[in-house]
Amino acid sequence: VSVDSLIRREDYIFEELGACIPAGCEITHERLSALIGRFAEGLRHPDAGMFIRRYYLLNSNAEIALAYGISENRVRSRLSRTVQKLKNYLREEKV
Repeated sequence: VSVDSLIRREDYIFEELGACIPAGCEITHERLSALIGRFAEGLRHPDAGMFIRRYYLLNSNAEIALAYGISENRVRSRLSRTVQKLKNYLREEKV
């Protein structure tokens, strides 16, 4: 059974991004959106493309893997590193 069949993909993906926000932080959606946009603009290809496909276009890891001709494990690994960078970026921005 796929995760998408158990919960809505959007909810799962937004939960992934929500984990990047420091605990106890209060931030408006507009400011968070602007910060994530700036972060994404600073990413290098193909990390930028994978990030945009996952968190803006809501593609699954399988869809991203197919688009880039790599394994799903490789996609998960790259996205995991990118999400860690986002966590650090938000911390540095004192969110």
